[in-house]
Amino acid sequence: MGFSHYLVLFVLLSLPVLLGAQKANISLGSYLTASDDASWRSPSGDFAFGFSRINNQDLFLLAIWYEKIPGRTLVWYANGDNLAPKGSKLQLSNNGNFTLTGPQGQEIWNPKSSTDGVAYAAMLDDGNFVLAGRDSNYLWESFKNPTDTILPTQVLELGGKLSSRQTETNYSKGRNGSVVNLTKNRTKSMGDYYYRATLDADGIFALHAHPRTQTNGSLGKTWFAIWSVPDDICSDMDAGTPTDLGGGPCGYNSYCRLDEKRRPLCECLPGFSLSDPNNKLNGCKQNRIPNCHQDNAKPEDLYEMQELPNTFWPVSANFEQLPG
Repeated sequence: MGFSHYLVLFVLLSLPVLLGAQKANISLGSYLTASDDASWRSPSGDFAFGFSRINNQDLFLLAIWYEKIPGRTLVWYANGDNLAPKGSKLQLSNNGNFTLTGPQGQEIWNPKSSTDGVAYAAMLDDGNFVLAGRDSNYLWESFKNPTDTILPTQVLELGGKLSSRQTETNYSKGRNGSVVNLTKNRTKSMGDYYYRATLDADGIFALHAHPRTQTNGSLGKTWFAIWSVPDDICSDMDAGTPTDLGGGPCGYNSYCRLDEKRRPLCECLPGFSLSDPNNKLNGCKQNRIPNCHQDNAKPEDLYEMQELPNTFWPVSANFEQLPG
């Protein structure tokens, strides 16, 4: 499901920002090698830019995360579709090129924009990683190349969009893109909390907060959602035309219901099971392929209709309209 017909009107500019975008310059010739402790930190230590190990494998994601929060919450990442093997190298060369290469020298990622005139890089205290020229103008920045998250002071410009990941642990580009129309909401003090707004893999866009200091209460242990949209993603599906069939958070041959946190639960239709047990959003496959010639039975005797009570089908469609 996508929210492509909406325009982002609200960004997190309404949150009072106490710290400016301080920076510690990363000089030309600097590099990082893919390992667990390879990162460049912002001056305050709130954010880090570097390599994050994925699923306990020797594969790494080039990313930005909250450095002081346990569990490493990522707010930006570069190579979700092409993870970097251990030993890969990210280098800011003496001529200003900024490139991630594999152990054999193959290119894995670059900013895909001109880096002519780059004088230094910097991880800023607002969560923005920048490549800057000699006059300190930004030639490239992560804030203008978002993935699934926006941060306080970050502006999603006209034509820009967020893209969800496949799952919580698979950073390949997911099915959901863009963001719904938002309104200003009352939030807690920026001085006491970290904030991030994320387009999650299930298509829900939510503003999350985390205390800057740990407490004995439950809020000090994890991120918590302040608000999210849509309120009921199972019902608020973009299925107004035949071309939208198969939309919503769940894949084909499955249906959606909300859990106690109003997050979608995707369940398979009777006679179907998950196509990918690690991705419940990816739809379901038939358990048994029917054989119309089984035991010389009539085809109509091999099937039965099952009722699914309290299940709403948003479009009365012919099966011929659905992809085969």
